[in-house]
Amino acid sequence: MLRAFSLSFCGLALGIGLSACATNTAQQSTAAALPVADVSEWQRWFPDAQPPVSEVLANNNDLSASAARARLAAANAAVAGAARQLQADATLQGNRSRRNIVSTSGLTPVTSNSYDLALNLSWEVDLWQRLSLSHQAAVSEYRASEADIYATQLNLIANSYRAWFNIAEAQAQQRLQAKNRDIFSDNAEIIERNFLQGTAIALDVRLTRSSLANSQNQLIQAESTVAERQREFQLLASNLQQPELTAELPANSTPLPANLNTSAIELRPDLLAARLRLNANNARYAAAKKNLLPTLRLTGSVGENSRDFKDLFDLQDLVWNIAAGLTAPLFDGGRLRAEQAQAAAQKDIAVAEYAQAVLVAFNEVRAGLANDEFFAEREKAVAVALEESSQAEALAFDQYAAGLSDILIVLDAQRRVLDARSTLLQLSNLRLQNRINLLLALGGSATLTAQTDATKVTTL
Repeated sequence: MLRAFSLSFCGLALGIGLSACATNTAQQSTAAALPVADVSEWQRWFPDAQPPVSEVLANNNDLSASAARARLAAANAAVAGAARQLQADATLQGNRSRRNIVSTSGLTPVTSNSYDLALNLSWEVDLWQRLSLSHQAAVSEYRASEADIYATQLNLIANSYRAWFNIAEAQAQQRLQAKNRDIFSDNAEIIERNFLQGTAIALDVRLTRSSLANSQNQLIQAESTVAERQREFQLLASNLQQPELTAELPANSTPLPANLNTSAIELRPDLLAARLRLNANNARYAAAKKNLLPTLRLTGSVGENSRDFKDLFDLQDLVWNIAAGLTAPLFDGGRLRAEQAQAAAQKDIAVAEYAQAVLVAFNEVRAGLANDEFFAEREKAVAVALEESSQAEALAFDQYAAGLSDILIVLDAQRRVLDARSTLLQLSNLRLQNRINLLLALGGSATLTAQTDATKVTTL
């Protein structure tokens, strides 16, 4: 019977309601600390595992790339926010000219100086919230990039545990194959001794030697797998000089932690990022529609013109002007309408991707819970097979020693024991890998609650 569980879509339903995106400036956003994943929940689920997670998080290149993308998104948000602010620039200009003046006495050269000092101001009045919407989109993209960092961290933690248990299984399989090789080596010695004494036939010798050679091959393959798993972890840690790890699979399977927090799915960083990008695309679509409306820009300048530089800063001679301009698009070859259609398509893509991400998230939890019970049942069945094959191995060897059966039965019984032990190791690792996937599907100890006010789906 599969574990019953109840999951609610309420917090993840599309069109939750109208909610403003975060409008903090990019400078404030970048000043905030980037999210850091918590490993305490992973330690609670896997208390016997000790992968060097901190080293992986410190050195991994994928995480560095995610942090760089977050900085890029913050800069983009700062650029978008700057368009809403007053723009000011100052100019200082000096000019010296010479011209000839015609007089009764002929051409008279005249040299003159001119100095200009001006402060120019410009501000676009955000009549239709177009600039605010563009800024909101950029800030949502930045928040999504923060969630991407958190998702990358959780995936690295999960991959660290995956690699740890893969190494543990590979090393256990290596020990099993080494023990199996020793058993076949002892068998070969016994059979050869019996052959020399006339109590065994040549066929038995050949069969045991073949089994010994095969066990040696399997041992070499197991050693190769251990080395490969070690290299995989070194690559994960972005350190090819990482010392080799020694890991152990848990001796006994433990039940799932009680009171699984399925509500944490809402805080999964991939879903947070999808919601934030949906917000961004909604805002871009609304801004694209506002591009069809007139824009109002206020301009002004204050300054002074003087023939003498020292009089340039005389405040009594200041001149100024203020102007307002209203600009409306009349004909652009359909560009603005096409941009609006692009934004609408991007919004629809984001809606579909978010809906699919929600379905995938809940299906991952459902599959993880179901698979855990399936693996538990398989472990029980293989444990019975191991017990029976172990008893059969002892009986087969006793009967062979008594001359009641041939060596093939002994070798087959030993193969069955080996297969059962190897399968148990594989199942133990597969169940642990499934629990890693389940914890990741449940949010992986997600703690991005500080961003919930900026992650509600905004419908514009």
